[in-house]
Amino acid sequence: MSTINKTFLRVLLAIACCIALAFSLLPQAEAAMRADVVTGKVTLNGQVIDNKNAKYPLLTYSNITYFPMTYQLSRFMGVETDWNNAAKSLNITAGGAQSAYVAETGKAPRGSVSVTLPSYKVYINSALSNDVDDTWPIFNYNGVTYFPLTFRYAYESFGWGYQWDAENGLRIDTTSAPARVPTEPNTGDTALDKALTILNNSYAAGGKYRGTLESGGKKTSFDSVLDVNNRADTVYVNFTAEPFQPFDGGVSYSVNYYPKNGGFV
Repeated sequence: MSTINKTFLRVLLAIACCIALAFSLLPQAEAAMRADVVTGKVTLNGQVIDNKNAKYPLLTYSNITYFPMTYQLSRFMGVETDWNNAAKSLNITAGGAQSAYVAETGKAPRGSVSVTLPSYKVYINSALSNDVDDTWPIFNYNGVTYFPLTFRYAYESFGWGYQWDAENGLRIDTTSAPARVPTEPNTGDTALDKALTILNNSYAAGGKYRGTLESGGKKTSFDSVLDVNNRADTVYVNFTAEPFQPFDGGVSYSVNYYPKNGGFV
């Protein structure tokens, strides 16, 4: 083999190695996402948030603010999160009851932080939302899912109102967000459908209800929520009530109905 051919082969081999190395680095490059901690003033439903000392602060990525879907903060904003460990999926549903604000402080991050795309599926109002928007994707920081405050998510999916100005910073208001409309029961079981319909009709729009418990001549009021959600293969029924006497820890009942012999059990 001539010297020229040997040299040519060495050049080709070097190019091939460079290309292979470049492709091997692609996943790491894509995974290396960075977001910045929001430093300005943040007000949620009239509550000023100490974002500087928050364990899961609001972040910015590609010039868009990202919101952390923690258990406490999401419920303060009237959004419910439900993790399905078997399916490895997170369900985020708008229109839930708004709870009191609970500060979540801890080892607060500073400056820029590393974030990753979720390895699990994320459903927003039952619609799969992963990779819908490559510019502002849903991502994960420190085990918590963050979604971008774009018009599509904040307004269309959750019904949130938000604004920003130099004096007041970012303000998000969810108090006027539309309540969830209960799903009409369709379990395949007439008796069960009737029972669920009665339950639904006993509650105000959105499944919220102000209940009264009477015992020993004393009445105790409490707030509760009933959800009936139909999925392709399961009907989820959940009833929750805020803490009240004599149930200091609140009340929560959940039941799933699965298809069997043309009906649900």
